[in-house]
Amino acid sequence: MNRRYGAPTLAAILAAVAPLGSAAGQAAPAAFFRSPDTLTLTLRTDLRRLLRDRDTAAAEWREASLTWSGPGGADTVSLRVRTRGLFRLRHCAFPPIRLRFTQDSVLGTPFEDLRRPKLGTHCMDRDEYEQYLLQEYAIYRVWLLFTPLGHAVRLVRVTYEDTAGPCGP
Repeated sequence: MNRRYGAPTLAAILAAVAPLGSAAGQAAPAAFFRSPDTLTLTLRTDLRRLLRDRDTAAAEWREASLTWSGPGGADTVSLRVRTRGLFRLRHCAFPPIRLRFTQDSVLGTPFEDLRRPKLGTHCMDRDEYEQYLLQEYAIYRVWLLFTPLGHAVRLVRVTYEDTAGPCGP
């Protein structure tokens, strides 16, 4: 695993919040989820403060930035992030994260149709947990072959950078 500021570069799953289908009819997934390409991202935030947020009722939205390679070079968008989940918040060293984009900040970006997607992350900083995440991604994709009542997902590789500085050795 690559390390930058004490945080790994790992596979993650970006998932739509709402199901793709409903009893009233099937909605098309956002353009972001229609691409099969893995997107490489860098998420910059105060990781130490974010990872300490373990109470879903009191978790704060933290300032962050997301950078990716666009057609004209690196592009960056501001957003807010917070921890999410129940089981993983109690049992994982690195909990899942909710992203919150503002409509103005993502115009003309790959995230244009997204507002509050979930970022499914590795649970522990060990190789087998990255494999578990890849298996979870595959299950989501297979599930959509059987029913439209699933979540749109896209595989992303995320480098987590702590804006507060290095986190130990």
